Amino acid sequence: KPQSYQYTHATAQQPWHTSATVLMESDLCGCGDTLRSQLTTLATLEKPDPYRLIALAHQEPNTDKPTRELHGTAYITFVVNKWEMKPDYMNNAAELRKITDTLDIMVADPNITVNTIKIHGWASPESPFTHNDMLATNRAKSLTEWLRHNYQLPTTAFAPAEATPENWIGLRQALEQAGTDVLPHRDEILNIVRGLLLQEERNIARNADATEARIKRTYPQEYQYLLRNVYPGLRRSDYEITFNIKQFNTIEECLNIYRTKPEQLSPHEFWRVAQTFQPFTDEYNRAMQTALNYYPDNEAANINLANVAIQQHDLLKAETLLLRAGTGPAAENARAVLCILRAQYDQAERHLDNAEKQKLDVSQNRKAISILNK
Repeated sequence: KPQSYQYTHATAQQPWHTSATVLMESDLCGCGDTLRSQLTTLATLEKPDPYRLIALAHQEPNTDKPTRELHGTAYITFVVNKWEMKPDYMNNAAELRKITDTLDIMVADPNITVNTIKIHGWASPESPFTHNDMLATNRAKSLTEWLRHNYQLPTTAFAPAEATPENWIGLRQALEQAGTDVLPHRDEILNIVRGLLLQEERNIARNADATEARIKRTYPQEYQYLLRNVYPGLRRSDYEITFNIKQFNTIEECLNIYRTKPEQLSPHEFWRVAQTFQPFTDEYNRAMQTALNYYPDNEAANINLANVAIQQHDLLKAETLLLRAGTGPAAENARAVLCILRAQYDQAERHLDNAEKQKLDVSQNRKAISILNK
């Protein structure tokens, strides 16, 4: 009649056991004739999947929404020796649009508050230094006043204009990029300019005229080339706009901005958007990637996208992202996971120690090491 027999046996795991098949041999006749035995497959042994054993730790970004900055350069042309702002003169209309197109968008957006607009003027080295100082300063003031007149912003939004009398830095950069076909003595001129820039600021002001005269006297043909082709580009107006974007307090606001103007979200607001999706789904991964696109140096954004890369088995990408992830517990845990997946268990333990010292529970990853490192 039917019977049952309880049987349990344990044996030490051996390297050859991986991918081996466990069989049960049934000898029903008792004669010891193995040809008549029945073999039943019980299981195929598999090596533990490390991706099912590891535990990743995410990092929530801080809630700060810092002031943002936008920098640019406009090449405004002024009448010789004048500083009156003429928006229709030469190519000024196109150059002014570099500033006004940006400001128009900001002023029209209720989410944006413009804090400051700062103009920094530069003149080229020809003419006496004191004259250029006066020109650069007044031209920067003139552009600032033109913007003040055209935008109804608080008076405090317009920072005092600044100026650098002569743009020797720009001349050095232009010489470094120029070819010797148009400037046969480029290196000699470049050494003269570098020598001036190595001096203290007050000595630059004192020696600028003599330096410019030396270049003009020693290399007259090349000086004329610089005067026609390089000096106009040295006369420029740099602008800096600082602004704030409002905090989006509800998840509905965050999701709406994410779909329409994602550049206005902070790292924390991107995090909140991501939490509305299942972890490591396409939508979640896309939100994490977008956060890093806008904040490439944010530690939390790098850590969280590194975790996504690990889940996608892209260990090289994860390793690269973790270079900008800091040394917090989540970053150290992610580095430990990378080491586990690469069978670098001693290194993994060191990273887990660092994470654990920062109060992160790393017990699951330590268990993963004990299972995999047999």
